[in-house]
Amino acid sequence: MRGSSPQDSQVQLEGAPLPALYHFGGITSVFSSQLLESIEFFPGNFSARYGRKRGGIVEVNVRDPKHDGYAGMLDINVLDTYAVVEGPVAKNLDVALAFRRSYVDLVLNAVVPSGDVSFIAD
Repeated sequence: MRGSSPQDSQVQLEGAPLPALYHFGGITSVFSSQLLESIEFFPGNFSARYGRKRGGIVEVNVRDPKHDGYAGMLDINVLDTYAVVEGPVAKNLDVALAFRRSYVDLVLNAVVPSGDVSFIAD
């Protein structure tokens, strides 16, 4: 969050802390955007339930899977392959599954000689 250090801010997914909501500076989310119900930003003066953070809170909430039929999506692009499938599997059980595979590691391994550079992608 702008104006504060990363240690002073927090992202939560359904109440559980996430290290980050986005990979690669905001290009892709670590969670399927197709399955989100809401994203709320609290820039300050938030509840003590978030702990001793001062910078800001991003609270992400997940929607329920579809129960009235099956749905799916497949996206293949230059950055990654992404798929979501959801629907009922029993009378009182609905399921949503999401998958993403980035190509960044494949490209970097082909371009950067092995052993020359070590990196971790956030």
